[in-house]
Amino acid sequence: MKYVTMWTPDFKNPMRRLLTTAFDHDVDLYHKPIPKDRSWRAIVKMKPRFIFNCMNQFKKDAAIVWIDADSMFIKNPGYFASKAADLVYRPWVVNGVVEPIASVLYFKNTPQMRGFVGKWAKNTEALSPQTQRPEQRSLCKLMWETVGVKKRQFAKNFILPKWIGPQKNGHDVNVASIWTTRWYGHNVKKSEEHAYVEKRHRDEGIWTAERWLYGV
Repeated sequence: MKYVTMWTPDFKNPMRRLLTTAFDHDVDLYHKPIPKDRSWRAIVKMKPRFIFNCMNQFKKDAAIVWIDADSMFIKNPGYFASKAADLVYRPWVVNGVVEPIASVLYFKNTPQMRGFVGKWAKNTEALSPQTQRPEQRSLCKLMWETVGVKKRQFAKNFILPKWIGPQKNGHDVNVASIWTTRWYGHNVKKSEEHAYVEKRHRDEGIWTAERWLYGV
């Protein structure tokens, strides 16, 4: 299983953190720097094609997992290997529609799934430049149209930050393996504090909206 990501120069610091935590937890990570020579949406639309190319480049790996560059590993998520699925994603409800969050995506590296991801890449590239969340919306449509793809969802807390605190209801608080930061801006310390607040509010059931905190 190989983790893959691409990153632009403005993600240099978050990428350094991802590399460090991948090394610390013995995670096989392939990364590719790309120039920021187009709009952010245009760069996002490159993601499916990049994943498709990685699936063909690393055919010996049983699975390819995309992870956003502004992420970090809290531990080695080795349990991925036991996922009996072709595609694993975290759901996000948008206007009543369940979309797969494209920050962490697991693809079994089989001929069937290489064909699936290749189609995903073509569909995404054909979308209008004004399309919001192009890679998520095209993946959402394709995954429900395609017969024979075994889908599973990550646990809801999968990409939430590690929360170190007292036990809840006598049980250990679940710890995520991957933290997709989203909160990292120029002030990393403040960003982490915001992330922990979100996790605590979710645990307490008082988080009422997905309040992404960019550029803190």
